[in-house]
Amino acid sequence: MLKFIDQAGMRGRAGVVAVCLMAGGLSGCVVSLTPQMKPVFDTSDKTPESKPPSLAKWQAEGPVKFFLVHGMNDDPFGADWQDALKETSYHDLERQLNDWDHQSPDFQNAVREAAVGNQFSGFIGNYAKKAHLTEQTSMEENEKAPYDFELIQDPYGTVIGYTFKRSFLTSGSNAVDFYVTCWCVHDSEVKEAKYGATSGNKPWGESWDYRQEYQNYRHYVNGLLKHSVVEWGLTDAALYLSNGRGEFEWAVATGISRMAAELKSDDRMVVLTESLGSTITYNVLKHFSGDKVIYGRPWKWTDAQQAGWTSFLHKQGTGAEARIAFYMMANQYALLSTDEQKPSGMGPMMKEAAEPVDHPAQVLGAAFKKTPGAPPIQLVAFTDPDDLLSFRLPTEGAPSNIQIRNVIVNNNWYAIGLFVGPVEAVDATNPLNSHTGYDTNGKVLDVMLNGIKE
Repeated sequence: MLKFIDQAGMRGRAGVVAVCLMAGGLSGCVVSLTPQMKPVFDTSDKTPESKPPSLAKWQAEGPVKFFLVHGMNDDPFGADWQDALKETSYHDLERQLNDWDHQSPDFQNAVREAAVGNQFSGFIGNYAKKAHLTEQTSMEENEKAPYDFELIQDPYGTVIGYTFKRSFLTSGSNAVDFYVTCWCVHDSEVKEAKYGATSGNKPWGESWDYRQEYQNYRHYVNGLLKHSVVEWGLTDAALYLSNGRGEFEWAVATGISRMAAELKSDDRMVVLTESLGSTITYNVLKHFSGDKVIYGRPWKWTDAQQAGWTSFLHKQGTGAEARIAFYMMANQYALLSTDEQKPSGMGPMMKEAAEPVDHPAQVLGAAFKKTPGAPPIQLVAFTDPDDLLSFRLPTEGAPSNIQIRNVIVNNNWYAIGLFVGPVEAVDATNPLNSHTGYDTNGKVLDVMLNGIKE
């Protein structure tokens, strides 16, 4: 008989493996080690006119700018931020961030290091290694403004996120810049006030239920899913579809505008978004090409931002080759767009409850105009079938200037089967790894760097 082991006794998949190995004499305990499968391409997609680009080829030909936006369940300063920043709550941390100019240089540098060390550090590091890129900026080299780190404030002066840039060079001295935007600083304080700290320690939060008397009856994986997926994950989606939408979009719009000021007409651009971050980013692009209203206010570009964005769009719209590519990881379009499936008989008050979530291809089709003879812009959607929070991106109805490719990948390296007697095998693989492992999956990076080889 296997006894329940609580969170203190088992951490992640390694703990499950240890239990299986220790119980090796028990019939029905199976550990299956399987390598990551080769990416495959959804055969239900229509025959493509062209393939996604090879970013290695792009980088060999000229400068490339990446725009990166994270998804839900993100700690803006990493899992160990309390030790790194010597704070006990997001409430206290945000109070200091809102008084940034009066903080010590040591504190400011610690914030920058925590931010840069957390946001897309795995993707940028692995991509740079595979692409043979050399980083040009570090804390030591630029003490005045390391990584061009900037806090993002909403229209009312509250810090809601941040943005920074990491700069690299190819072996041929072409620039490859990564512009990273975080939209969840204030969002983390809101979730902490409701559910408690991500660590399960104080502050406990209004609805905190991780007391020992609860933990004694809670299985590890259920606790993991509740805290990471529901409380600190799906709550982001709930906030976005309600009163958090403007705040999240304001942060991403600020990040795009910051990059736009440095855009040149000959640049190529890669937009990589994760999870909920995809919906936020694409809705911002919709506003930029439409009403130009973010958070209920007209969005105002600086002259440099407007000039950079306009010149890039002009070159993108007149050249013989698409100069921008989009990559989505773990998209939730299906989940977030269910409001469009309005049941018959729904009252008129419900109909206008929220702004609809448009199909990403429709948004891009409007934002980047079709030029006769030019190949379509590529929209690549990576999905792990074991990812509970990702869906195939529908290709039906995509405009002619946008080509969707659904790429099926596997982010978990092994699966663990546990069963006793007649009970069927249960996959005990940590499901969060399937949702969060895209940006460090070497097979995903290979597709981006080398293009699709079918």
